[in-house]
Amino acid sequence: MLLSAIYATALDLPGRHFGSIGKHLPLALGPFAAISLNAARRRAGASINDLLTLFLAGLVIGAALMLLRNGAIGTLTGPEMQSDNSVFGAVNRNFAGLACGLLIIASAGILLEQIPTLRTRPAAGASVIAALILSVGTASVLLELLQSRTALIATIFSALVWLIIVVVSAMRLRVGAWRARIFVLMGPLVFAALAVLSILIFQKLSERPLMQGPLAELAAAGPAILSGRLADVASGLSGAESRLQLLAVALDLISQRPWLGWGPDASLLIGLVSPFPDLKELNQFHNGYIQVAVSFGVLGTLLLLALLMAVIWSAITAYGRRSGSDKIMPAPFGTAVALAVYVASTNGTETILFVKPCAVVCVILAALACLPNKAVRA
Repeated sequence: MLLSAIYATALDLPGRHFGSIGKHLPLALGPFAAISLNAARRRAGASINDLLTLFLAGLVIGAALMLLRNGAIGTLTGPEMQSDNSVFGAVNRNFAGLACGLLIIASAGILLEQIPTLRTRPAAGASVIAALILSVGTASVLLELLQSRTALIATIFSALVWLIIVVVSAMRLRVGAWRARIFVLMGPLVFAALAVLSILIFQKLSERPLMQGPLAELAAAGPAILSGRLADVASGLSGAESRLQLLAVALDLISQRPWLGWGPDASLLIGLVSPFPDLKELNQFHNGYIQVAVSFGVLGTLLLLALLMAVIWSAITAYGRRSGSDKIMPAPFGTAVALAVYVASTNGTETILFVKPCAVVCVILAALACLPNKAVRA
């Protein structure tokens, strides 16, 4: 980020490149927060699963409070269903949808962790499980009312990944009685049923297609755009959906600076180069991956992909080596993976601004997953 900001400032590229660094500071501080929390957890003699469950509980409470403070109850009990950006007052519809997705995934992870407590603490365990099921159901209904395609698709996709990981891990556990195994599988089955129900309801409530516009025209204009002739083919894309027009503008920008990009702050680029009048006021590309390619170029994108693969590999290898209080159980691990999938899915169709809170979540979870076992030297 710093190197890109220095490069863009030296070449006097459009944007306040050092001004955007403060927005990314929480992402950089995420690993330090995870390391500090893990050190405190070890001193207290607690399991890392307790720390992950506490973190997921924070997600549930935070997302629920945000939705409640902005009229979630009124939306559920109102006479008419709304799907515009004013459903939650000052909170953007897509941002509220992301909060619903986080609430569902985190609640499902805690739910599966709480099922075994029914044996030892039946009253407390049943109360927590009932509250979690209620929160998952409520957030699912809110997703339908919001009709946020991005949040719904990302939530369903993450739910399927979570379901596969947890069920496969549960089947590999050595459970003494078949009833105990049923308890282990009850959580993902309930969650899967809610996910399927969400799809069915969404299809009835929403008639919005996933994509409008001449995709064939964009594909045909691709070579001309990449060769720097966007203005020549802009008229053929005048009837396309704004996301397709944004993609055309992004391809034009990438073709101009393919290797190192335009710098961290790309908020002014659309207004400066777009031949489409309706896009002049926009400052994001509604696609996090395209935004990264525009800002950091091919080399920066490859570097970020290499770092991501290193984190994934470290998390997978650490997951297999852990033991004792450092061993992560299937439910928290599956939930962490589902959250990562959620952000990866959302980042493909949503503005980076809305994804940043989710990205902070994944940075902290990734750091926790990659921390070495206390018996292994870092």
